[in-house]
Amino acid sequence: MLVKKINKVYWIIGVLLYLFFAYNNIGTREQLYFYIYSFVAFFIFGITIHESFKRNRFYFTKQNLTISVLLVSLIQVIILSLLSYSIDGDLFLFSKIDSMIYYDNSLKMSKMSFSEGIYYVSHKFSFDDWGAFIWFSTLFRISESLFFIKLVHVIIGVISSLMIFDIGCYLMPRRYAYMASLTFCIASFTAVLHVAFLKETIFTFLIISAFYAFYRFLHRKNILYLIVVFFLSALVAIFRLPVALILIFAFVMTLIVMYTKRLLTVVLGVVFSVIMITSSYFALTYERYLRAGNVEEIIERKEELSMGGGFVNHIADPLAAFIGPFPSIAVKNISKTSLYAPSLLYRVLLAAPFFLGAFYIVRYKKKELYPLVLFFMINAIGVAISVKGLEYRITHPHLAMAYIVAFWWLAQYDYKRLPLRLPSNAINVCFLIVFALSLIWNLR
Repeated sequence: MLVKKINKVYWIIGVLLYLFFAYNNIGTREQLYFYIYSFVAFFIFGITIHESFKRNRFYFTKQNLTISVLLVSLIQVIILSLLSYSIDGDLFLFSKIDSMIYYDNSLKMSKMSFSEGIYYVSHKFSFDDWGAFIWFSTLFRISESLFFIKLVHVIIGVISSLMIFDIGCYLMPRRYAYMASLTFCIASFTAVLHVAFLKETIFTFLIISAFYAFYRFLHRKNILYLIVVFFLSALVAIFRLPVALILIFAFVMTLIVMYTKRLLTVVLGVVFSVIMITSSYFALTYERYLRAGNVEEIIERKEELSMGGGFVNHIADPLAAFIGPFPSIAVKNISKTSLYAPSLLYRVLLAAPFFLGAFYIVRYKKKELYPLVLFFMINAIGVAISVKGLEYRITHPHLAMAYIVAFWWLAQYDYKRLPLRLPSNAINVCFLIVFALSLIWNLR
């Protein structure tokens, strides 16, 4: 089975990288702490997926998924919180700029009435930041403890895993649906976002919820689910406007393709695309996100990339938007970048299965999978254009879709439902490319 090979190669490449960069990571106490956490997270992730995949088919249940995601997430959250406190003396996990803005203003809003809080945030912050402040201030009305916030995020992560599992079960065998959910939801990068006082956990939850409602609609044919889909998609706008537009576009285009025929499909697709592109919301999105406000800012970002990495960073940024970000095993500075690393190696290993999956989805017109591919690809293109491929926070919200598509293709391949059989040499070359990219990235 190809999944078994990927799991094995994850261990081989990971151990080689951690051994190769061990000496570089013992320069300071902080670097050593980061390296130890990174290796522990790598080990926990590897053991969990290995032990899970080899079980018999009766093991792959919601109960076992809940237990696995909850335990692994709690372990990582506790270790990360201790790491943050031991180095910085706080629990914001090295994300002071955004976290402190969210924390201070959300705490202030929690002392107001709900209507006063909405007035306050609407006059002080941009529209697509309202969601974060409303979310955190609501939690602060229950408890002002940061540990409480982290626990809520862990629970939301567990619920997200169950929804991904349900989506997967609609599309593939339970074993592969389970692994798609598990590998994304216990990933080190997911745990980091649970701990950091940032909006990505609830933001990603809403996106996954929208997809969950969409697949419930396809399964049950109940129009109420479709209403929920577009409500959740609209709600995403108060977290990040372009993602909401892309969600709506992906769902509407899929519905058009699934429920209309030939000429009507083309006409409706073109009309809807024109409406989206000419809307004032798209204009705002294009200016603020795809062009990063203006061309000068994009040039400035490119110049920043040339510092400390030169040519490698320039090439890595657009690549990272589609197949990364790449794992930073070598601890170069005290930031979240190295904390994301352990599971990003597995994500890079899933890049080829995702693109092969996307090809077969289009080639064989697997229309029910179209919104997953559309949502990921349009987001990735936007991230690449705006030169933000190396900013993991920008990538995370659409990454779950890549996992679902990758494991769908792996299931088709392992169960021999595809005409393609890859030669062993071709598979090994792909693994060598992943190792080479990861090595070059850490040597930059």
